[in-house]
Amino acid sequence: MPLSNLCTMNCLYCSEAEYNRKKAKRFDINVAYQIIDAYMKWLDDYPSVNQVRLSFDYGGEPVCQIDLLEKIVAYFRKKCAEKNLFPITIMTTNCAWNNKVLPRVVSCIDEIIVSLDGPQDMHDRYRKYKNENMTFDVLLNNAIEIKKSGHLKRISSVITKETIKKPKEYIDFFRNYFQGNEIKIAAVIILGDAITNDIERVSFSEWNKFVDEIKTRSKNELTIIDSKPEKKLDYIYTYGCEHMNLINWFCWLDGNISCCTDRENSNYHIGTIVGGMLEINPKKMLEMKEQNDVNNLTKCHDCLAKYYCSGGCPEFRNEKLNCERRVKKYARMFIQKASEK
Repeated sequence: MPLSNLCTMNCLYCSEAEYNRKKAKRFDINVAYQIIDAYMKWLDDYPSVNQVRLSFDYGGEPVCQIDLLEKIVAYFRKKCAEKNLFPITIMTTNCAWNNKVLPRVVSCIDEIIVSLDGPQDMHDRYRKYKNENMTFDVLLNNAIEIKKSGHLKRISSVITKETIKKPKEYIDFFRNYFQGNEIKIAAVIILGDAITNDIERVSFSEWNKFVDEIKTRSKNELTIIDSKPEKKLDYIYTYGCEHMNLINWFCWLDGNISCCTDRENSNYHIGTIVGGMLEINPKKMLEMKEQNDVNNLTKCHDCLAKYYCSGGCPEFRNEKLNCERRVKKYARMFIQKASEK
């Protein structure tokens, strides 16, 4: 649930820049309450669910709307208590805010993901502050205090060509300040402002070499998470996209609710706001859930990889998905696992 499209940063590689530059818009608190109520009702058909996560992401900086954040979290926790569900609140933040609000943040957010690209020269190269008084030291201090509070879930770090050249400096920084934590790394996405600002793409070979090197240099003092890990062979994947089981809802500022991270894709809208009221389409949701179960996909019926590929992204199934390549990929993984045993 994004609280607004307002942000304290003006990052040169921002893939959300066009979205954030639109007319300022904030999430309607009454809409938030309606969505939480509808989600709780939907869970009546999922008795095995015992905890619910509410994430503030896919938009601007959540701390820009600290009052709204606190009110929505309070309502969410109350509704979870009524249904004996364990509530977990999550937020992604760039930490570019006055540290006086820190106590308010940690009191309502259980797990905080901090966006931090490494030491100051790496971080400040592409992440630009809108507030002239904001400095890297303030940001780093906020992140350190979040760690001390016990609410730091992980660091989310964007890797650029410049980062690739300095793996030692990169990993030494995180070992120094965030020892024992998870660092989730992702190569810079060449979208939005990254294209406008001529930011270079990181090649696969560069990426794999960098990941291997920083994992070695971390000396088990950090957990390095690649943003695109392989699926596990000891786990059954029933849906090509994990969100197509309709447990995960994505709420957008335009009033649409979807089960897909692509906010522009109307094919996966399961609800919308009409006249200030939420209209959910449970019939469509049940049909989507049934249609996207790999056990119901005719072309996947006899495929040896069906419980790992799970049919792939629904948008890519027709012609765009290379089934032969996927089968070979998983066959190699099966053989490798068998040889290890």
